[in-house]
Amino acid sequence: MQAEVQWRIAERLANANADRDDLKDVYDRTRAEVAEEVLLHTPGLSVAKLDARVVVSSRRIRDWDKYLESKKTSERWWSLHEAWRARGFALKSLCDLSASNYFAVDSHTIADRDVKEARAALHRERLGHSRTQEAIVPRRRVVTAAD
Repeated sequence: MQAEVQWRIAERLANANADRDDLKDVYDRTRAEVAEEVLLHTPGLSVAKLDARVVVSSRRIRDWDKYLESKKTSERWWSLHEAWRARGFALKSLCDLSASNYFAVDSHTIADRDVKEARAALHRERLGHSRTQEAIVPRRRVVTAAD
């Protein structure tokens, strides 16, 4: 599933990049056509005045807006592609940690638990035995000078 989704994202990214490149070519052609038309109608313009008239052309602005929208779409698909790749590497790392029992609450075997339980029972038995010994043996009272 991970690879299939990444393939779809990469395909959409490639399509968005192709659209962006096509619209950039259209924009460049439109800019050149507008510059040529301006020079035909008013020959002898300086480069700065020619650029100023080209910049305010409605055809150039329309194509520039289309190119920017396509560029934004392409960048969004690229961001999603990179995020999906990072997610894939993070999932791989989590799977590796899980396979090595990094997240295990109790990673001991059953035999280890049996040994622990036996030791705890022995300890409880000894503790209980020592308490009964204390009950049988009376405590000595220490006599002090104040008594």
